Amino acid sequence: FQAGRVDFTRVFAVGDGLGPIFNQSSCASCHNNPIGGPGSIKVFRFGADDGETFDPLAALGGTLLQGQTINVACAEVIPPEANVTSPRVTPSALGLGLVEAIPDAAIAGRETSPPSPNVSGRVHWVQPLEGPATPRVGRMGWKAQIATVLSFSGDATSNELGITNRLLPVENAPNGNVALVNAYDTVADPEDGPDGQGLHFIDRLTHFQRYLAAPPQTPRSGMAGEAIFNAVGCADCHVASFTTSNDPLLESAIRNKVVKPYSDFLLHEMGLAADFIADGTASVQELRTPSLWGVRNRNPLWHDGRVTGGSLQTRLLGPGAVVDL
Repeated sequence: FQAGRVDFTRVFAVGDGLGPIFNQSSCASCHNNPIGGPGSIKVFRFGADDGETFDPLAALGGTLLQGQTINVACAEVIPPEANVTSPRVTPSALGLGLVEAIPDAAIAGRETSPPSPNVSGRVHWVQPLEGPATPRVGRMGWKAQIATVLSFSGDATSNELGITNRLLPVENAPNGNVALVNAYDTVADPEDGPDGQGLHFIDRLTHFQRYLAAPPQTPRSGMAGEAIFNAVGCADCHVASFTTSNDPLLESAIRNKVVKPYSDFLLHEMGLAADFIADGTASVQELRTPSLWGVRNRNPLWHDGRVTGGSLQTRLLGPGAVVDL
């Protein structure tokens, strides 16, 4: 965990393989409130939607815009073919190992047996980057597009830092131009390799993020706010608690623990409050129910950071706040 924390704060340089396009040079640059937590830095997603199908514009570098580069010749732009763009703020990695340890069946059961006829959510079944071939329940990311902490580490290392690794060994080409990669990326791929103990950078990140504690919570129950929260139906999607797997292969720190993320980790139709970017089988109008643990320290709120400033109360209530969207 401590070695992983060091790597989480490591600042990459061009000689380490940074880029040629990237968003930040360190994991902690984005996940910074506190280290491993949420952040206010935004990235941008883009694509093209004709009203019937969504085109991720993969051949033009979509759907993620990498906003920085090691050489101006590689600078990415949102291509003119894109008619949809959406900012994304940094989600928290706190408690991520506990979230990973929730059994697939516990999350999937909320889809097949919803708590109320007024809500409908569905699982985003995904393929972990590390395998095996059996799909897993996605639970991380704004579109529930990630199922495991290792997949999360490999994906972010490649797409946010531009560091190729054993899970994603091919560089992202600036707006799809592979010739620019060949011209400016001089570090052999994959750029992440084993250290003196045989562990890769993405393994170290996984160790750190898997054992990050959940945000501190007030454990009291039966408070007036909780009663209202439950009565009006918030808890139908923002599920208070799950129990992690009792699998003996899990470390005791994350095995058979009651966790209170306040999320069902399912995709829900969000109407005009959606991001309008498809990801895997998650449609343009679907988003995963965000966890509410740690929300008091989260600024901005919403997937695109549209709710910002003021106090937590003003971010939750009133004009421009979450309940007014």
